[in-house]
Amino acid sequence: MKKFRFFLLAISMILCAVIIAFTASAETPLSAKQLFLDKLQSYGLNAENDLAKTSSGTTSYRIKALDGILASSIEPVKSLAGAELKLDYKLNSPQKKFEANYNLAWDKNNYQGSMFMDNDKLIFTTEFVSLIKQFDPGFDLGKEEIPPYFYISDQNLNKSWENTVKGQYIPPELKDLLIFVLEAVPDKYFTVSLADQKIIFQIDRNGFEETMLAVMQKVKGERERFAELIANLAVAFDPSQDGGEIKKEFLESLEESINSGDYPDSPGKIRKLLDGKFALNELKYEASLLPSGKSSLILNADFGGSREFGGEVSLKTEFTGGKENLEGAYVLDLTARDNNQKIRIDGQISGEFRQTSSDARSGGLIKADVKDLNGNVTLLQFEIQSDSESRVDRNVVVKVPVLNESNSINFEKPDEFYHPLPFPGEQVRDVRSVGDNFIL
Repeated sequence: MKKFRFFLLAISMILCAVIIAFTASAETPLSAKQLFLDKLQSYGLNAENDLAKTSSGTTSYRIKALDGILASSIEPVKSLAGAELKLDYKLNSPQKKFEANYNLAWDKNNYQGSMFMDNDKLIFTTEFVSLIKQFDPGFDLGKEEIPPYFYISDQNLNKSWENTVKGQYIPPELKDLLIFVLEAVPDKYFTVSLADQKIIFQIDRNGFEETMLAVMQKVKGERERFAELIANLAVAFDPSQDGGEIKKEFLESLEESINSGDYPDSPGKIRKLLDGKFALNELKYEASLLPSGKSSLILNADFGGSREFGGEVSLKTEFTGGKENLEGAYVLDLTARDNNQKIRIDGQISGEFRQTSSDARSGGLIKADVKDLNGNVTLLQFEIQSDSESRVDRNVVVKVPVLNESNSINFEKPDEFYHPLPFPGEQVRDVRSVGDNFIL
């Protein structure tokens, strides 16, 4: 378990490095690493427009292709080919309100309804129930007269609203963790090219192992600070957690690992930790020193690596412009094989985007192909196209329903209205008398 925790830390470092790459640029003749660090501290990972505050827009998803044994053998999945979902939405983050009207064209039918967000509540109109029943016939609200709305409450939504109002793409607590990791990265992996007007951050497999070691040593030397960062981040994602208890448990686990000799604080231990699990082949980020210049990011890594399971992930992206006029494209490829299940998975996520201070437009494509290892049988193959556009609307009016006991149902208590159907041939029994947790 301890080794797995440290392996997760290694993966977290990769994600940190990728996010750092997207947020850094240079404006002063400081060292390359210091430019990254200063920019990350001052930039705050904030949006420079009001799209995340008051806006309206349209988003659509279309299943362009759906095939394979799994898709054709499961009702009603096989009828999803060609289905299209459209959302027209309005957002007012300062008021913590969101409204969306949806239309799903599927299997020669149209399903329409609305969904809302109001403070900590996610609300659906009960037209959504008919959609759920298409996939799960056992779903039943358990009432003869269904009220207009059902809802879910989640305290985490309040934190999301807070970050959205501030225009923060990621929580400040994660930014603080990124800074901690960046402080440990050796300076030699950051360079400045005045001739090309670029900052370059580049690291390979050996460099990643060296950086991993540096971070582990920093964690060991600054364990109180790191434990505080971990606790703050955990509470940011789940406010119901006790930050003090998380910090205490992390420090106890870390101390136990150090005292037992399991803590990966040497090159050999780092290699052993990563062996057969993860290998970073290349991570390269080039950021233009010019405000409207071109930047790029390349990531390639292997995971797994055992005879039973392994794969490769690669990311390529290019973007130009600044905070008020940004456009670019990206391609994420994933390949995995599982010899135990005798399958191979090939997937890709690609897209283009453009954003100004007043509007944004994007398009993307998700593709996946699951075959047997010989490539003769297609288990599942699909393509999903997405498109969206939004615009700042400072006068946006978001209409959210006022809930009460007579017009809504709390969806957080599914046992009150979920009645699963028996398997074919199974005798139907009423087991309410057996216990409160068993309902049929």
